[in-house]
Amino acid sequence: PGRVLAVWALAVLTSPQIARRIAAAERPAPRLTIAGKRVADVVVATGALLALAPVFGLVAALVWLDSGTPIFFRATRLGRAGRVFRMYKFRTM
Repeated sequence: PGRVLAVWALAVLTSPQIARRIAAAERPAPRLTIAGKRVADVVVATGALLALAPVFGLVAALVWLDSGTPIFFRATRLGRAGRVFRMYKFRTM
């Protein structure tokens, strides 16, 4: 409903041709584009995780030396659309 109202407002304030052009530009991405973005996200996240692994190891060792085990803090959080997920953090406080 909000999108239809926005396109209608653009048509009234500018011209129907401009409103149609803007509405056409906002079409959802094709599945191949979405799949490609997902692959890129996973590759970049994996690379970052591997690159930062030594830093994570150092932080884990420092937490262990400072306060012992457990090294990680586990919490349940509420995500997008009310989906519950488990989050892990270093116990640094």
